Amino acid sequence: MPSTTMKTFLGCDWGTTSFRLRLFEGGGRRILAEQVEAAGVRHFAGLAPAARADRMAAYIAE
Repeated sequence: MPSTTMKTFLGCDWGTTSFRLRLFEGGGRRILAEQVEAAGVRHFAGLAPAARADRMAAYIAE
């Protein structure tokens, strides 16, 4: 039977002014990798909802 213990997980904080994505070690909650960008949600505010969703998805994929 596979283990249900989480080895790593992603945490995302996409606030108004910045985007922070972190890869955490499961048990110790140690940060293994981090990506911080200045493109917060406000960066996409002027777009129509469908365009905003597409641009945000592309940003995350990048």
